[in-house]
Amino acid sequence: MHLQYFASNEETEENMQNSQEKETETNEEKSAEKLQKRLGSETARRKALEDELSKVQEALKGYKEKEEQDRQSKLSEQELLDEANKKVTKAEEELKLFKAEADVRSSLSKEKLPVDFVPALLVSIDEKTQAENIDKFTKYMQAYRETIVNEVMKDKTPLKPKESQNDGKSWRDQIRENYKKVKESE
Repeated sequence: MHLQYFASNEETEENMQNSQEKETETNEEKSAEKLQKRLGSETARRKALEDELSKVQEALKGYKEKEEQDRQSKLSEQELLDEANKKVTKAEEELKLFKAEADVRSSLSKEKLPVDFVPALLVSIDEKTQAENIDKFTKYMQAYRETIVNEVMKDKTPLKPKESQNDGKSWRDQIRENYKKVKESE
């Protein structure tokens, strides 16, 4: 009996150990299953968050691109406006100069003065300056006319204009000299 007791005691201990091992295994399996489920749910949650993050990043990128395009379009609009303003200003100045030149030509033609070379010297955007230039030129031309008329009345021919930087040589003489120099250098 004693042996049976011992054998049954051993069986019980073995059963207990087996049951404890089974319990441990089942507890471990249950824990592993719980961890697997938790890991699966955390993985799904992480994937959902990553998807949401990528969508938000794409939206932010699109917003930044649109904002940059708007800034560029506003900048280009401003540049276009500046360019158009410059063209308008230039056209207005040209119109003023054209009108001023027409005024100078009409003023000089009334006084019967030459109008071919003078407008470039007399024309000004400022009307006051233009009027002063015309008055000065008119006075100068009238004084020149009077000197020529006085010379003619004295029965003298007017003096020839002084030749400048050609030492009294005519243009023909200068051409001949230049031609000789070129021939000698060859």
